[in-house]
Amino acid sequence: MVRVYKRKIGARRYKDYTEDTLAKAVADVENGILSIRDSAAKYGVSKSTIGRKLHHKHDGPVDHPTIFSPEEESAIVKHVTTVADWGFPMSLLELRLLGKLYLQRAGRTVACFPNNTPGKDWAARFVSRHSALLTRRVCQNIKVTRSQVSADVVNKYFDNLTSTLSGVPAENIANYDETNLSDNPGAVKCLFRRGTRYPERVMNSTKTSTSVMFTGTASGALLPTYVVYKAENMWQSWTEGGPAECRYNRSKSGWFDAVCFNDCFDTVIVPWARKTEGKKVIIGDNLSSHFTESVLKSCERLNIAFVCLPPNATHMMQPLDVAVYGPLKKTWRSVLTAWKETAGRSKASLPKDKFPGLLAELIQKLEPHVKQNLLSGFRACGIVPLDRQEVLKKLPGQSSEASTSATVSAAVIDMLGTLRYGEKEETVRRRRRKVDVEPGRSVSAHDYNETTGTLSTACTKTRDIEPDSSSDDDDQDGDSSDSSHESASDDSDEEEMIAETNENSTGASSDTQPVVVKKGDWVVAEYLSKKSVKYFVGQVMNIDDDELSIKFVRRSGNAGLFAWPPKEDTDFVDQAAVKQILQEPTCDRRGHLRFAENIEYDVV
Repeated sequence: MVRVYKRKIGARRYKDYTEDTLAKAVADVENGILSIRDSAAKYGVSKSTIGRKLHHKHDGPVDHPTIFSPEEESAIVKHVTTVADWGFPMSLLELRLLGKLYLQRAGRTVACFPNNTPGKDWAARFVSRHSALLTRRVCQNIKVTRSQVSADVVNKYFDNLTSTLSGVPAENIANYDETNLSDNPGAVKCLFRRGTRYPERVMNSTKTSTSVMFTGTASGALLPTYVVYKAENMWQSWTEGGPAECRYNRSKSGWFDAVCFNDCFDTVIVPWARKTEGKKVIIGDNLSSHFTESVLKSCERLNIAFVCLPPNATHMMQPLDVAVYGPLKKTWRSVLTAWKETAGRSKASLPKDKFPGLLAELIQKLEPHVKQNLLSGFRACGIVPLDRQEVLKKLPGQSSEASTSATVSAAVIDMLGTLRYGEKEETVRRRRRKVDVEPGRSVSAHDYNETTGTLSTACTKTRDIEPDSSSDDDDQDGDSSDSSHESASDDSDEEEMIAETNENSTGASSDTQPVVVKKGDWVVAEYLSKKSVKYFVGQVMNIDDDELSIKFVRRSGNAGLFAWPPKEDTDFVDQAAVKQILQEPTCDRRGHLRFAENIEYDVV
């Protein structure tokens, strides 16, 4: 398909006039001022063109007619935007395949489409025709847990936030969040010789990063920054040349632990709170290291209310994440690139004594726009002014457009909801079994015996020697036995201890008849650890071949009572691990369970 038409020399010229000129020529003829011939000569328009306009012929757009009707293209656009809203955007190739599928379902064949598949030019012109609704953007990947934030979570958060922010001015609301500034200027587009296979830029970069805590208020003020280095000691040069009132600390991991956050709270948040009258509200992550005893006491003393964001929702509800960190990271990459191209050209990595100066340059470049970015962030998160719809409209299925349900079928919406939020099924962790394999030998699923929970003898370690073997076999077996004993020396003590425990345990002999277990029975199950054996009481919830799904209880006190744990404890156990079947227990008013018979084992 011709993308840019070039007129041949001497070819007939078309439309050397504007639409206004054509309208004037047609108007003069309609009003009887000029004839068609005279109007054509005066305005330089073809006589046939004026004649067609007078008789309203060929008034449509001058172009190849679209393959799909306007209604069909509108339906395609609605489907494309809907799946994008749910977090599954289409590429141009997927758009072309969607067009092919539509043609197949309609039983239509388009001659200009190879294999009845729309081409790249069709996809590009389709996006161009609907540029008011469609645009190509580089998307970022988010985790499935972040995509599962629902409208119920958002509404519950704003219900609590409404009462917390009642009567609190914007200058008394602050948001804190930590981020990292890495020693990597990132990839940029540059000019190279055409055909270059491996475009490269000579510039040192590493994966190291430095943690920085930023705090901003809803009125647009940026509080002093707080830096945490990854080190065990601090040096004076690491604190020189940085932003005004910036604080510095270090930790072994390089991230904010409880000690660093306490110091950040005391040196950044507390001075701001003392200068601010009335109730203060701080919005941040719900990390356990942020809620220490000293922090909570300071909040109570200074009339500070902590507001925790919902889990996995900071990309939508945290003002710093929404509107500040994007421009900040972009500016940091430009600052770092400029330093690496000049003074830091010979440095293998970013020295810590150079970081404060680059941080100060970063803050200086952000200063003209940081107030507006903070105001936009608090507004986009629905905090100031308080408006939960600012967040709800970011969730799929919460749009106020009424035409979506009429164009996109309910089946497609249900499928997208399942893909985004997942099936609401209770997942039970299956118990893992340790496989004892001789070093250097491979193993497959066919070697594993599901009934006994062991490997075939060809894959397990050889420890015993037959006394009646031939002399040659004795030598070979002796060598293999020595090597096997050497390879198994680390686990020999543990294996012997487990074997002794099994021999001494009640009812563990090979002559004992297997226990017949039914669904709903209360049982005592045996668990083998490396150096001990433990017994637990539980109820059989399901039976799958020789595996039992058991829901366990815990001992409550020393009076023979049991109770359900706060967090459900369900596990898969082999039927051979059941050592005793108990009668149905009685339950008292406090929810304690009591068994009538004596339990033969020391249960946990």
